[in-house]
Amino acid sequence: MKARLLLATLVLTTAPSFVMAMGCGGGHFDEATLSCPEGQSLDIKTNTCISPTG
Repeated sequence: MKARLLLATLVLTTAPSFVMAMGCGGGHFDEATLSCPEGQSLDIKTNTCISPTG
């Protein structure tokens, strides 16, 4: 009886951690945005920040 209670407590305690980890990106990493420092713009082809001079 104590083993079942311990197992149930362990499962109920750790389950929210796994749910939060999976919900962080939800597998949609392509939807992440990249922000560049002020004065630079994003080059979509290379996914890098470039300065206006080149």
